[in-house]
Amino acid sequence: MRTLLTVLGLVAFMGLSARAGAPSAVAGGGLFVESEASASSKVTVSGELRSRWEMVRNNMTDFRDNESPDHEEWVDNRLRLGLRFELAAGTEVFVQPQVSYVWGADGEEDDLLVYQAYVKFTPQIFGYDTVLTIGRQELVYGSEMLLGNNSKYAGLSHDAVRLDFKPVDNLSTSLFVSKVAEGTATVADESNAVVTTGAYVNDTHLFGLWNTYEFSEDALLDVYILYLHSDVEFANAAALSAAATTAQAVAALAGANEFNTDAKVWTFGARFKINKFEFLGQKWDYSAELAVQGGQVNWGGQPMRNDGVLENDLDIRDSYAFETEFGWSPAIPWSPRLALGMAWASGDDDMGDGNMNHFFSLFQDVQGRLGKADLFTLENIRCWYIDLTFKPMDSEKLSAGITFLHFDAFEELDAYGPGDSYLLGDTNNDIGDEYDVFMGYKLNENTELKLCYAYVEPEKFINDATTTDLGNSPAHRLHLTLKVKF
Repeated sequence: MRTLLTVLGLVAFMGLSARAGAPSAVAGGGLFVESEASASSKVTVSGELRSRWEMVRNNMTDFRDNESPDHEEWVDNRLRLGLRFELAAGTEVFVQPQVSYVWGADGEEDDLLVYQAYVKFTPQIFGYDTVLTIGRQELVYGSEMLLGNNSKYAGLSHDAVRLDFKPVDNLSTSLFVSKVAEGTATVADESNAVVTTGAYVNDTHLFGLWNTYEFSEDALLDVYILYLHSDVEFANAAALSAAATTAQAVAALAGANEFNTDAKVWTFGARFKINKFEFLGQKWDYSAELAVQGGQVNWGGQPMRNDGVLENDLDIRDSYAFETEFGWSPAIPWSPRLALGMAWASGDDDMGDGNMNHFFSLFQDVQGRLGKADLFTLENIRCWYIDLTFKPMDSEKLSAGITFLHFDAFEELDAYGPGDSYLLGDTNNDIGDEYDVFMGYKLNENTELKLCYAYVEPEKFINDATTTDLGNSPAHRLHLTLKVKF
C-alpha cells in the first residue's frame, strides 16, 4: 500500500506540474506538455500495467504429488511509469520508476525501484551521426539469446554507456560498457539444504560490440563480441552462492560457491534471420544463431560444489550455444505458421579436468524461449520443438498456438544442471516433454489478454536425479496475463 501511495503521489505531482507549466493535450502514446520556456521542449508520460494470475502444481524442484508446496497460486503485478523530457539541441532524458508486488502481500515486500534513468545525446563523432546513451537502460539485442530485458518478470536493466551509429549504409553498430555489479553485500544461500551467510565484494563489467547488417527489409545478419570480467571476493570462506540467484549470477560463473574468483569470459557470435522468402509457391522464414565462449576462471580458496573439489584454474573452451528455427506459412484460412526448431547449449561432464565446457547464457530473456513453463535457460541442454500458431476465424484480435518440446541434458553430470537448475543426473539425460497451449486477445491497440497452459512430463533424468528425490508426477503451469500500455 505504501508503494502504491508513492506511485500515485508521483502521478499527481506530474499532473500538477503539467498544469502549472502549460496547457496539456493527450496525444497518442502519452501526455504531451509544452513548456513556457521553450516550445521545443516537451514531456511525454507513458506507462505499462501488467497483472498476471499464476497457478502452479509441482515444479522443477519437486515433481511429487501431495508434497508441500504442491499447489500454489498468486497474482503478480508490475507497474511502470515513463517520463521522457525532450530538451533542446538533441538532448533527451528518460526516467522510468517501476513497482512490482503480489496481491495481498505485506506492503513492506513491494519492490519499488528506478528501472531506467538515462540521458541521450545525438552528437557528431568523426563525421558520423551518433546516439550516445548514458545511465540505467535496457540492453536488448538480436533474439535476446544473450542480452534481453527479462520482459515477462521484473525486467532487466543495466547501468551502462552505449554508443550507436551507422558506419555505412545498412550497417548499424552499437558499442557499450555496463557496470553489472559493484559493492559489498551480505548474502544467504540455501542450496543443498545448507544455510550460510557471508559478505562479498563484487566488481563486474560487461563490454559489447554489436553489428547488424540489413540485406533487405526481411533479411539481416548480426555479428557480435561480448566480454565479461568479474572479480568476486568473499569475506567468509564458508559463504555459498554469492550472486547465483540473480541476473548477475553469471558474474560469479563457475566460482559462484567460492571466494576470490576472477572470471574473464569472451563470447563471439552471429545470427542470420530472414523473415520471409518464397519457395515452391509457399512462404517460409528461417533464423539461426551460434555463439561460442572462451576465457578463464581463476579462484584462490578451496572450491566446494556438489561435484567435489575442483581445479583452482579453469580454461573455458568448447563452450557454445546454437538456436535455429524454420517456419512455413501456407496461404490458407486462419493464417497458420508451422515451425520446427532446436536449441542446444554445451555442458561439462568433469570440471575437475581443468576445462570448463559449460555455456553461460549471460543476460538471456527466457520468455517463450524454451517453453511457456519457463523451467530452463539455454545452458547444458538440448531441445527440439514443433510450434503451430494461427489466427482463429482470421481475426486480427485473436491469436492462438500449441507447442511440443523435448528436453535432454547435454551432460547429465554438469554441476550446474540442465538449464541452470543445479540438478545432477545419474546415467540418463532424458529430462522430459512439455506441451503448451496459449490464446491471446487484443481488446484494443493498448490492451491485451493472454492465457497460457504448460504441462511437463518428467522422464528418467528427473526420476533418477541424485540431487534429491524429485518424484515423477507431471507439472502444470497456468497463467492469465493482462497487459495495458498507455
